[in-house]
Amino acid sequence: LSNIIELSRSSVSDFPVPLPEGLKLFSYQKAGVEFLVSRKNVLLADQMGLGKTIQIIGYLNFIINTGKIPSVLIVCPASVKYNWEKELKKWLIAPLSIEVLEGKNGFEQNPQINVYISNYDILKDKNFTNLNIIVLDEAHYIKNEQAQRTKEVQRICKANPKAKIIALTGTPMLNRPRELFPILKILEPSRFGTCQ
Repeated sequence: LSNIIELSRSSVSDFPVPLPEGLKLFSYQKAGVEFLVSRKNVLLADQMGLGKTIQIIGYLNFIINTGKIPSVLIVCPASVKYNWEKELKKWLIAPLSIEVLEGKNGFEQNPQINVYISNYDILKDKNFTNLNIIVLDEAHYIKNEQAQRTKEVQRICKANPKAKIIALTGTPMLNRPRELFPILKILEPSRFGTCQ
């Protein structure tokens, strides 16, 4: 456990992250990718502006570099969906097929799509299977266990029990520690059954 805690706090790393030519990561971003590689499910709570998006793409590059093609769902606020698409196209070492989801109806998962990008509020009635990575950007959006968006994220995560879940937020606790609980429950359901 102490090794995991130490790795989670590290801001220095020489971890080899595959990147397109001409792009590079800061040492603390490499440390973030190294931590992502080391754990099944992860809460990445770097402060805003430190490049959590790029760390996720670095992790995807690591997976691609092993010869695997990831099947990814990125859930984020509507205002950053196209920023995710732009950063993926810039930082990925191999072109993956990307679809940005719009609207609430008429969705069918296409096995030819590698990365889906959706906002939280349109997840209802969308079924995903065989995902191996689920990214929850601005994960504090699911701070309320009773909210529909939280229930939809829980449903998708349960439907993909083998998927690695990565929660991103610069503000994991907004007002009360209880607000962190739904995120932790999604990341480690066997450990965080109820909030007492």
